[in-house]
Amino acid sequence: MIHSGDMLINPVTKEQMTFLKTAADTNGEYVLIELRAAPGAVVAAAHVHPHQTETFEVISGTLGAKIGRETVEAVAGGICLFLQGASGDLGPREGFVGDTAVADRNGRQVGHAALAALEALPHAGTRFVYAGPVVSGTWIGTWRHEPLDEDSLQRQAAWHWEQHAVNLVYRPELPTVEETQRERRQYEFLESEAQAAGDALRQRDCRAKVEQMTRQLARLNTLPPGESFPYRAIIGQLGDSLWVLVPGELYQVFQTTLRQRFAPRPVIIATLTNDWHPGYIPAASCCGYGIYQDSIAAVAPGALETLIESITRFLRAMPTEPSIPGPFP
Repeated sequence: MIHSGDMLINPVTKEQMTFLKTAADTNGEYVLIELRAAPGAVVAAAHVHPHQTETFEVISGTLGAKIGRETVEAVAGGICLFLQGASGDLGPREGFVGDTAVADRNGRQVGHAALAALEALPHAGTRFVYAGPVVSGTWIGTWRHEPLDEDSLQRQAAWHWEQHAVNLVYRPELPTVEETQRERRQYEFLESEAQAAGDALRQRDCRAKVEQMTRQLARLNTLPPGESFPYRAIIGQLGDSLWVLVPGELYQVFQTTLRQRFAPRPVIIATLTNDWHPGYIPAASCCGYGIYQDSIAAVAPGALETLIESITRFLRAMPTEPSIPGPFP
């Protein structure tokens, strides 16, 4: 078991890791590591973190990292923060094709979209206002950036964080561990039969079901007992922006609805925060059609809509005056 102060040195990748805080120190909230990398250092292999959000703060030198297949760099003093929005039902049009060129193109599309959004941001400490018409053959409206007044600047200092709990009812047909184990054994047997018969297509389908049952077991073994899942969101206000940090994989209607309701304020959504559980949370309108996200969902249809309404009310009740900066709850 890793303890604070422990150091790992990998002479192959040229990395030295010192654990400053472990999950045991933070009650499972986060792990803090100091990484010293020699010039030319690399990670052992490309990888993903399905249940965590990863943040890098560069103290000195330059850090190179990949998001998908795109490379980004941060210099000393810069921070790379990787967040996943509500995208449980999103994916590239050309996905699962096994072609790295397609994966590269998908990554570039996301990168260009992000750069376009960043380029459209207003200058810090200003607002874009109508400056009146000018006559040049016709009436033309003009706009300009002007500095924020003192009251507006004061509002930008707002810093307020709270936790919000919502009980999401488990789906009534949620299988037990024993039922899932029995079903997995059945598909393992059918896969062996298909292999012996030379039926590659049936063997593939049975293997996929075995994998689904294996994932379902991992989820069932760690779900909290009871009739509902104790869902906990971290909700914050930074200046005019609202931050909603939630566990699980939610459908995009979660973020589009909140952004519509609180426009023009920026609303930042991050999923898979602190935990993957309760897993996929699809929209009720998508349930009952046999799609994968619905078939493995632990919570009942309507859970996403319950979350949207509960968090909407919570956000509307948050204080509007700047709060004294403090730690996360």
